[in-house]
Amino acid sequence: MIDLNISSSTWFPIVTLIIGTFLKYFLDILNEKRTSRREKEIRKEQRLDTMNLRRSEFQRATLLQLQDATHSVTRNTIRSHIFYIDKYKTTGRWQEDNVPSDIDEGFRKAQQEVFIYTSRVRDDEIRHFASSLTELASKAVSSRTPNEGSSTIKEIYNISQTLNEKIGLALRNLEQEEDSIAK
Repeated sequence: MIDLNISSSTWFPIVTLIIGTFLKYFLDILNEKRTSRREKEIRKEQRLDTMNLRRSEFQRATLLQLQDATHSVTRNTIRSHIFYIDKYKTTGRWQEDNVPSDIDEGFRKAQQEVFIYTSRVRDDEIRHFASSLTELASKAVSSRTPNEGSSTIKEIYNISQTLNEKIGLALRNLEQEEDSIAK
């Protein structure tokens, strides 16, 4: 038979060692899960920050390209109008001659760029003003009278100013977003 009268000074250290080992193992598992969860959350936040930063950079580049393209539309529209005004002064006929091919091609290319960049912009108001600008530019180069053309050019100037202010504001807002991501 087995003698069960083992003194507590013998079995107590053995039992506490076993319990301590299991407790340490259990606490290590909990700690590992907590650390893993925390690292996963950090990686997720970093991915989100990276994505937001990329979106912000893309939006900034698009806004700058749109600003250049709208400037080009405005410039080529004014060049067309000046060409027609000069021809009108010499011939007395409005829009009888075609504008030089460099002006015509510059206008067409700038219009196309504005359409492309406008579709990428997040801001509804900027898209509205860019669309209005291209519509007015088309109206100006196909105006029926010198006065109609000049009046439309004035509208283009006003829309262009407002659009540039809106783009500037959007760029400043993007900068603030990026600063908040960086913090």
